[in-house]
Amino acid sequence: MEERLKAAAHMDKVIDRMLAANKKAKSSKGSIVSLPKAELDLLSQIELARDFIMEVLKNQNDRTQLQDVFGGDCTRLASIRAICESIEFSDMNKGDQRLSTCLRACASVENIVVDLGFGEDLRKAQDSARTAMDQAGGSSGQTRIVRSDSHPGPSPRTSPRTSPRGNGHGDTSGDGLDRQSGTILSLVKADAERREARLRQDWLSCESRLQEFLTGSE
Repeated sequence: MEERLKAAAHMDKVIDRMLAANKKAKSSKGSIVSLPKAELDLLSQIELARDFIMEVLKNQNDRTQLQDVFGGDCTRLASIRAICESIEFSDMNKGDQRLSTCLRACASVENIVVDLGFGEDLRKAQDSARTAMDQAGGSSGQTRIVRSDSHPGPSPRTSPRTSPRGNGHGDTSGDGLDRQSGTILSLVKADAERREARLRQDWLSCESRLQEFLTGSE
């Protein structure tokens, strides 16, 4: 139980940091100095959320942790989606795959919690989270609905599967989730390779300029 509480608390902190980073990015629009840093910080928080979700999805034989963190009233899952859907990156970062892969990871978990019987809870949480983001302009306020206690979600229920609004169903079988996870991981890897190549190119450019400077000063 202690480990499950830690996982839920960790996700809460990530969501809070996502909200703060999103607020900072929105308030930095138009600034060539603060906007790049703010967006990179926001992308880092999105990456943390995505990687945590992917880690939870790995254990297909035991969905206890997934249900504890993202089931129940489904507010954490709905909050992550609402934040991600409210984000508008500048041209510099709008092609970054971390946002889209985080949304894909959310969709995978959404399909599972619906199968566990939390479809109606998810729909209500999504409506509440989107309303909170709209009222706050997507930049401030506590989007995540505060839980009535600090404990993870309740045990699985057997209520009929209900589709949350605006969220299609995917294949939630073991093979289907393997394919979904594989797709997300391949996108994550491709994005990491692109960022590494860009950093390498920037480094070579800096090295070249430094060499030119040193040559000119001789």
